[in-house]
Amino acid sequence: MKYPSILLLSGIITISSCQKSENRNGESTWLPDVTNKDHGPLKQKEFKGDFDEIEVSQAIEADVIKSDVERVVISAPANIIDEVLVDNNGGELHIHYKTGFRVMNTNNVKAKIYTKDFSRLEANSAAIIVVRDKFTQDKTDIEISSSGHISGKMEANDMGIDAGSSGSFKGNIWAVNLDIEASSAGEVTISGKSKNADLTSSSGSSISANDVVAENVKAEASSGANIEIGVTSKFEGSASSGGSIKGIKKGNVTTVNKEESSGGSVNLQ
Repeated sequence: MKYPSILLLSGIITISSCQKSENRNGESTWLPDVTNKDHGPLKQKEFKGDFDEIEVSQAIEADVIKSDVERVVISAPANIIDEVLVDNNGGELHIHYKTGFRVMNTNNVKAKIYTKDFSRLEANSAAIIVVRDKFTQDKTDIEISSSGHISGKMEANDMGIDAGSSGSFKGNIWAVNLDIEASSAGEVTISGKSKNADLTSSSGSSISANDVVAENVKAEASSGANIEIGVTSKFEGSASSGGSIKGIKKGNVTTVNKEESSGGSVNLQ
């Protein structure tokens, strides 16, 4: 009967030892350094350098602005501005907080990103990116995850949009080849034009493109996902496991292929 007591005492000694070790080092690796509020006047920091890919994380709000000189201006309260990092790794820009730091209940941390163009935008961990000017490019990839959000007006020959884990995109687009993938409650809401549109939606996500005029559409929905898109010429839809696809005629649609299984539905109206 004494063995459980000995094991319990040993566990307490081990935990106490760990806690003392952390106290001696002056830091803890168990919990992040959480700041519940910001204070002090707003300050700014500027970072210069060329970049082609943009990533914003951790609920930071960013504006993307067209400019001949590429730079980033961070605005934040005095007590946390030094915790905001602007990393530029070979043209891959990443704006985020220092490792282990998290700020709560603030919307005062903002970034203005001045750029000639970009090939990739990514918002994750509740970050928000607003593209303030129209960008016309050869190739543009947009990625949104973990409740991140991106909005704006963009044109590209090849455009890819990937929204997952409650991430969302809303904007006006023009693309020759448009590739959209939404999953895990991701949302994509767009208007505009495309020659070829390839859409995939799964796991309760949605692609709302009823204000898009697309010449050729290939759509696939599964696991309760939903797709709506306008089409003028060719429409192919495959829906399964409660997925739903609705094509909206915006021209003389001459080719229609539909495949339904396991409660999926495909309609052309």
